[in-house]
This record gives sequence, C-alpha cells and structure tokens, in this order.
Amino acid sequence: MKRLLGIALFLAGCSSLIEQRDSGPVTSIDLEAIPEVIPRVEPITAAGNKSPYTVLGVTYLVLPEAQGYTERGLASWYGSKFHGRLTSNGEVYNMYALTAAHRSLPIPAYVKVRNLQNDREIIVRVNDRGPFHADRIIDLSWAAAAKLGFAEEGLAPVEIVAIDPAQYQVALAGASRQAPQLQPQAPAPLTDLSDNAYLQVAALRDQDSLSKLLDTLIPLLRQPIEVLNEDTDMGVLYRVQVGPIRERSELNLMQTMLEMSGLSPGFVVYREGCSQSC
Repeated sequence: MKRLLGIALFLAGCSSLIEQRDSGPVTSIDLEAIPEVIPRVEPITAAGNKSPYTVLGVTYLVLPEAQGYTERGLASWYGSKFHGRLTSNGEVYNMYALTAAHRSLPIPAYVKVRNLQNDREIIVRVNDRGPFHADRIIDLSWAAAAKLGFAEEGLAPVEIVAIDPAQYQVALAGASRQAPQLQPQAPAPLTDLSDNAYLQVAALRDQDSLSKLLDTLIPLLRQPIEVLNEDTDMGVLYRVQVGPIRERSELNLMQTMLEMSGLSPGFVVYREGCSQSC
C-alpha cells in the first residue's frame, strides 16, 4: 500500500523585476559538467511574447523574429533568488542551465554571448523577460555568467548575436560529415515525456537518511518532490520522486544537477502501473 507522505512545491515568479540580493550556489559546481546549448528550431510560444507589454511603467515591444539581431552593452545575472520559479514562458528557471532573459527578443531565441573583457563566449537560450534596468541589455543565468567569467563581479560588457537555429543545425551536420571523429555527437531530439513520468532519486528505509536527502534536494532542485510511503515485509520503504517531468530537457538538467552534487542521477518511473523506464 502506497501513501503520499509529503509534497514540496516551489513555483513562483519570473526574472528580476525588482532589485534584491542574489547569490550563486552554496557548493562548488563543476562548470564543465553543465551541458552546452545546441540551438534547435522551436515554435514561438504564446506565453512570454505579449507585445507590447509594460513593466515598472515602461512599455516594451517584442521583435517578430531574432534573425539579424546584435547588440552590445552590460550583462547581469540572476541566481538562487529565482531558481525554481517560473520564467516568462512558463518554464522553470534553472540557474545551472545556460539560459537568459531579454526584453525584446522573441521567446525562445538563441544568442551567442561574448564577454568583451576576456573574449569568452557561449550560446544561451532566451526563455525569460528582463533585465528591467536601462543600463543592462541581457540577464544571464548564474551558470552562463560563471562560464563567461563574471559571476563574481556581477556585471560585464558583452556582445550578443542572435543565432538562426536552422542554419546552425545545417552547419553542425556539415561539420560532422567532414570530420566526424572530431565532432561531439549532437544530443538526441528532445521529446516530451508522459504526464505520469517522475524521476526517482532514491528508495530508502531509514528516516534520518530520508531527512538528509530532502534537505539537499529541496534547495537544489526547487521542483515538486514527493515521498511515497510503501509498507513491505522488511518495513516501510520511502520512495523519493520528483515530478511530474514532461520534457527530456528538464530531465537531463535535473540529473546533471544531482550528479554535480555527488548524488545518483536516479531513473525515470511511470506511475499508474506503467512499467516503462529510462
């Protein structure tokens, strides 16, 4: 017999509408373990693309497309204060993913960001609105700022250039054909999971171990966490599950975060008697 023991929900607002103290992770993070962003063709979402829209008394217009967009100015970043909250298009903000907030680019969009102080550059996916400060042009996730080398400073001069995902995929395929031994494999297409898919992180019998695990998971994932209490011949078994998880991109990021924290990446389980797993 399974009983729902507890649910922790962590959904709130989106990007930096007001000035408040923010911070990065409290533990050391291996930046090399954070997956790179591979631009892919995606439809413009209904959420997050209202135009015009007004914030703090200022009205902004959303561009009809990102192609050809380039800009130079100051970049900022947002981290733990918003980790786990909803972005403008309804996704869950993950400060360990390479994402960004922009005032006028359509969502989603992909841009290459170059730190003009050290020439480091990365690709980020725009899925949020902001920053709503006249002197800044883009608000990066903590991970993006850390990879660009300015997470400690807080601000950096950058150049952003929009990427056409279709052209990027064509170029990536061409490069792979010319030198397949030197090119990393592109990730498998991101497909949706079913509504009853959950990431099972652990199955424990000790309540102290359960409490310690929850103390780690709650601030790390900021996702709905459920503990299923199952009576067995050997006593109570506590199954710790996170979800539901509807996209493989969300699953991949969550497992990466768990591994970076020294935990097992877990595995997917399907409720309602489904025996699938991955």
